[in-house]
Amino acid sequence: AAWLAIGQAAPGRWVFEQLQAFFLDRLYLELQVSAAAPDEAELRWCTNLLRLAKNLRLPLVSSVDIHYLQPEQASLQRLVSAIRLNLPLNELPAQAYALPGAHFLDQEALLAALGRLPVDAPQRAVQGTLEVAERCQFDLPVGVHHYPQIDLPGEPNPDQALRQRAEAGAIQRYGLLTDEIQARLDHELETIQTCGYASLFLIMQEIIRFARQAGVPVSSRGSAASSLVAHCLGITTPDPIRLSLYFERFLNPMRVTPPDIDTDLCSRRRDQVIHFVYERFGEQRVAMVSTINRFRSRSALRETAKAYGLPPAQVSALLEKLPYRWGGPPGREIAEEDVYASLESEYPHPPYPEIFRAARAILGLPRHLTIHPGGVVIAPGLLSDLAPVQLAPKGVTITQFDLVSVGRLGLLKIDLLGIRGLTVLGDVAEAIATERAAAPTRASAPRPSPVMEILESIPDQDETTSQTLQAARTIGCFQIESPGMRATLREIQARSTDDLMVALALYRPGPLTGGLKEAFVERFKTHAAQRQARQAVGAVGRAAFYLHPALEPMLQETYGVILYQEQVLRIAHELAGFSLSDADLLRRAMSHFDLDRQMQVLKEKFLQGAARKHQVSEAIAGRIWDQMAAFAGYGFPKAHAASYAEVAWRAAWCKTHYPAVFMAAVLANWGGYYSQRIYLTEARRMGLTVKPPLVDLAQAEFSLGWLKGQPALVMGLGQVKELTGRTIQRIIQGRPFATLND
Repeated sequence: AAWLAIGQAAPGRWVFEQLQAFFLDRLYLELQVSAAAPDEAELRWCTNLLRLAKNLRLPLVSSVDIHYLQPEQASLQRLVSAIRLNLPLNELPAQAYALPGAHFLDQEALLAALGRLPVDAPQRAVQGTLEVAERCQFDLPVGVHHYPQIDLPGEPNPDQALRQRAEAGAIQRYGLLTDEIQARLDHELETIQTCGYASLFLIMQEIIRFARQAGVPVSSRGSAASSLVAHCLGITTPDPIRLSLYFERFLNPMRVTPPDIDTDLCSRRRDQVIHFVYERFGEQRVAMVSTINRFRSRSALRETAKAYGLPPAQVSALLEKLPYRWGGPPGREIAEEDVYASLESEYPHPPYPEIFRAARAILGLPRHLTIHPGGVVIAPGLLSDLAPVQLAPKGVTITQFDLVSVGRLGLLKIDLLGIRGLTVLGDVAEAIATERAAAPTRASAPRPSPVMEILESIPDQDETTSQTLQAARTIGCFQIESPGMRATLREIQARSTDDLMVALALYRPGPLTGGLKEAFVERFKTHAAQRQARQAVGAVGRAAFYLHPALEPMLQETYGVILYQEQVLRIAHELAGFSLSDADLLRRAMSHFDLDRQMQVLKEKFLQGAARKHQVSEAIAGRIWDQMAAFAGYGFPKAHAASYAEVAWRAAWCKTHYPAVFMAAVLANWGGYYSQRIYLTEARRMGLTVKPPLVDLAQAEFSLGWLKGQPALVMGLGQVKELTGRTIQRIIQGRPFATLND
C-alpha cells in the first residue's frame, strides 16, 4: 500500500502477490472512504486499488474509518480526544481526532459514498464486506468455567490432597476427628469436589501460608469463615463448629455463582503477597482485575469545562455548586433528575450552555481503567487466551475486562484486600518482637514469623481487655472506634469477641433505621437485670422474646432478634425443614427483597413445613416469615462479623497491654475513623507523652521513643511541612547532630 501511495505500482503489486500466495482466497483489497463526499485524493487511491484488484483478480471489500456511531457525535469525539490529551479544544491538532464523516454507514449510505467509482465497483465492494462478515466466526465463551489449577509435585490429585490436608488440619485444631467433625468435612469435601473448587482451596492455603511465614498480618473476611475445610487449612480463623456457621452460606451447590474466598492483608505489605501470587502461579496466568472509571457529574463537568478553556477558578466555582456524589449506577442516563439543570438557569450565557450539554453527553461513559482494590484472577493456562490484558502503570498485569465481565467469562476471582487495621497490628507485633529479641532469653532459633506468632498468641479471654471494651475505650481499634460503635459497646456491655460480633452486626444502617438495635438492647438489658438480680429468666420472660418456643435454641444468643443471616438459614432449616441449600436460596431472595411468585411458593412451603415439624400455627408461622423477611435484608453475615471481631479484639488487647506502642502505630498509619488531632488527644488522655519531631530521635512517621527511661510518642519528620522524603532519609542517616551547622 505504501508503494502504491507514491505511485510505484510494480513493487506494490509484488507485495500483494506474496500476500496472495500466503492467504489464498482470504485476501481482499479494501476501499475505504469517508462518510462525507470522497475527495480527489481518495478517488485516485481507490482507482489505483481497483486496477490492482483487476490485475490480480482480488475481491474488494468496503469500509469506513468509524470512530462514533451517529454523525452528530463528531463533536463529542473531538471533546473526549481533548480530555484524553489534556488540551483545550482550540489547541487540539487535527490529527488528534477523527474528522467529520467517521460514523457508521448503512449499506445505502456506503454505496452512495462509493458512488463516484466505476459502476460495478461499489456493489462488489459492499458485497465483499458482507462476505467477510459471513466468514468471521466469534464465539465468546460466556458461562464456561475456567477455574485455576495447581501443580502438586509428589502429591495426589487436588481432591485427595485437599482431603488429606483438611483432615490433618482438623486433628491439629481439634485434637481428634469426632464423628461430627468428620461428617462435616465429608459433606464439604464432597461439595467442593463436585463443583471443582479443590484447587482454589489449595491455592488460597498457599497464599495464606506465605503471608504468615513472611510476617504479613492476615485475616479472613466474608462468608468463607463458614467453611470447616477452610478453617482446617488455616485459610480462616473463626471456628465454624463453635459458632454454628453453615457451609451453604459460603458454598451452595444450588447457587450458580462461585464462592468468594476473600482475605484481608496488611495494607503496607499487600503487594508483597500479590507479587508471590504472580511468581508462584505464573505471570502469564495471573492478573489484577480492572475497574472501569466512568464520568460522573463532577468529573464530566470539570473535564468538559477545562476542554472549553475555562480558567481553573471558574471551573472550581462551577463544581462547588454540584453535589459531591451521584448515586446512579454506571452508564445510567440522567432522566429523573438533571444534575446540571440549576446551573443552566444560573449560567445562561455562552459558553456555559454548550459546556453543560457536552458534559451531560459524556455522563456514564468510560473514562479510564483502574485497578480493583483486591481482585486477582488466576487462569488454568494463558490468561490472554481467555481475556484481554494490559500492563498497568504500577507494573502489574491487569485484565481489560471489569469484575462482572471476568465472572461471565468463567474466571474465578479472589480478593486480597489491604486494610490499615492489620498494618497497625503488624507494627505493634514487630515492636513487641524486637523488645523480646533484645531481652536475654533462651538461645533457641527464632521462628519464621514472630509477628504472626505474637498476634495469633493473643488470648481469646483477658479481663483487662474486657474492661477496655466494656468502658468503650476503643479509639484507634479496628471497626469499633466510632462514636456510635463505642455507644453500642457500652449499651451491650461488650466483654468478648462474641459481644463484638453482636456490636458489628448491630451498628449498621439497616438495624439502626429498622429498630432492630433498639429491640436487641432492650432485651439485653432485661436479661442482664434479671441475671444481676440472680433470677433465672422465667417462662414468661422467654415467651416475650420468642414467637414460638421452637425458636429459642435458634435465637437465644441474640435474645429472639434475627441479627445474623445464618439465623435465617437455621430457622428455615430447623423450623420448616428446608435443606440448607434451599434455606440459603431463600435468604438470598429475601435479602434482595424479591417478591415474585417464587417467593410465594417458598412462603407456602415454609408455612407447611413449620406446621409439620413443630405444629406451628399458620398465623404464628406467618409472623415468623414476616420477621425473617424484614430482617433478612439487614442481616449481617455472622462469619464476617466473627472475622472482624477477632481483629477488633486483638486491637483492643494491644491498646490495653501496649498502649504507647499501639498509639504510635495508629498515628504512624494515619489513624482510621478520626483525624490525627483526636488520636493525639486520646494519647494524652491515656497519660502518654507526645513530643514534636526531634531531629535526633524522630523517624519518618510517628514512632515510640525513650526519653530519660520513659516512653514518648515522637512526631515524625514527615509532619514537618515541605520536608522531602530524601531530606528525611539524609537526616536519619546523618544523625546525631551536635550543632545547627551539622
